[in-house]
Amino acid sequence: MLSGMHQQTDSPAIRPFLGTAHPFAQRAGLVVLVAVTILCGSVSCTPSKPPPPITRPGNIDIDPLIMARINDEVRKATAAPKDSEIRSRLAFAYDANGLLELAKKEYVALSQLFPNDPLWPYRTALCELDAAGAQAGRTALAAVTDRFPNFGPAWHRLALLWLDEGDLAAARNAIDRCLAASPLSLPAKTTLADIHLREGNAESAVTMLEEVTRAATDDRHARFLLGRAYQRVGRDDAVAEVLLSEGAGADARLVEDPREQLIPRMRTGLSAEVDRGIALLQAGRAADSVRVLEAALRSHPSDANIMLNLAQARAQAGDSRGALATIANAAETDPKNFRVHLVRAILELAAGDAALNPPASTPGGTPRELTEA
Repeated sequence: MLSGMHQQTDSPAIRPFLGTAHPFAQRAGLVVLVAVTILCGSVSCTPSKPPPPITRPGNIDIDPLIMARINDEVRKATAAPKDSEIRSRLAFAYDANGLLELAKKEYVALSQLFPNDPLWPYRTALCELDAAGAQAGRTALAAVTDRFPNFGPAWHRLALLWLDEGDLAAARNAIDRCLAASPLSLPAKTTLADIHLREGNAESAVTMLEEVTRAATDDRHARFLLGRAYQRVGRDDAVAEVLLSEGAGADARLVEDPREQLIPRMRTGLSAEVDRGIALLQAGRAADSVRVLEAALRSHPSDANIMLNLAQARAQAGDSRGALATIANAAETDPKNFRVHLVRAILELAAGDAALNPPASTPGGTPRELTEA
């Protein structure tokens, strides 16, 4: 039997793989070859399922800055269609810029690619909430919590929806499930305090909200609720009034998956980019502000408000000649804009007598003025 196996392995078809090794080595090589053949036949030779197609914007009329961002993310996703981080950036870019139908399609694609990740059906449900209203949103979110009972963000959204409907029992159940999944979440504690307040348990709400506002001093919604809770317990003083004034109109913060923090940063377009340039300037980052506002101006070369902010950013960055040229362009573009003329007078005064003969106009327009931030 062994000699027969030796003769078989010495066949011309197999000899190139086994060479002239010892018969025992040849038999071992045959076992490996057979195993590889079986493995190839059962696994590696089976064609893999193609990824869902990339969601493309098509021929839509949107801000050039938004289209540039979307096209860049489409290009990256096309090169790596199975990469969760890259495809999520495309979905977030659609979402952040209000293209919710396109975002939903990409979230569905991500759900197909990564069926065990709760974030994608959750974001799909939020698109459904925006498109079809509270009832459809609750149904979609409930489906997410049924499948992923430990996903806190979906429970928190459900709690807020039930609160809006005035169903405190359903809201309490949802927020309890949220806190079981995310026990340290400050937004979830804030919502629980809101429920206590509506149930008439103001003392408990005060305790929770004081804890939240100490840890998150910039949470205006929590500060507003604390002011209301103070009033309910009889502390109707200046502190309560200040808290109510500071937090009026603020939205509740949400329990988030960490990846969702990227969404606001994917927002672009003229308004978003000018806001970003202004924020950078106010933070003392004049050079970065100039870079952002110049990019906005390239997409909107006739916008006098961009030029106005760009002139101020260039002045703070030490480019007084560029600032003066930019504000001159703004004045030519929008001669009736009082703020442009005011900023021009200030810049010329700061530049001294040399500003009376400013250099020729340079590309630079006016961003929206700083006071509009």
